[in-house]
Amino acid sequence: MGHDLIVGGTGMLKQASVWIASQSEKVVIVGRDKRKFEDIQRLAVDDDNLLFLEVDYHDTNQLTDHLIKTIQQYGPFDRAVVWMHSTAQESLQKLVDILSSTTKNKWSLFHVLGSAASRRVSNRKPVCPVNVDYHEIILGFKILDNGESRWLTHDEISDGIIHAIKSRNRTSIIGRVEPWHMRPE
Repeated sequence: MGHDLIVGGTGMLKQASVWIASQSEKVVIVGRDKRKFEDIQRLAVDDDNLLFLEVDYHDTNQLTDHLIKTIQQYGPFDRAVVWMHSTAQESLQKLVDILSSTTKNKWSLFHVLGSAASRRVSNRKPVCPVNVDYHEIILGFKILDNGESRWLTHDEISDGIIHAIKSRNRTSIIGRVEPWHMRPE
């Protein structure tokens, strides 16, 4: 039982958020849509440990303020599951910096990335201090029996996230990322 932060957990990671809530003492979910958070509350076995921070993670200053206040009130985070678009690199780095500076203990970052992260053209990994146990989760696609491909469903993504958290591998790929030319349009 620990203190978890989930960013981007009200959509395709919803089932993973519910599972994390069942394993944690306190779960803080960052999102823009309170109604989606309320869906998670309805699905959770015990929703008393859930807290919603209504903030757009692209707004680095607002995210920073909310995280600092939350840490002051509830204490440092032990684990973060973060799904942020590549357009929010500054916010991601700030999140890592804040979580790292508020604890001397090691904490785990499960960074969820789109399939393009498998190409290694650009490194989207934040700069992680020594107290960060970094894990990369890459979302891929499925190739069907008929040779066509499709993106992963929300359930497949959540199941993969849960598996990645349990396995604690440095890199996890949900679905597949090869052959690259077979990815869906």
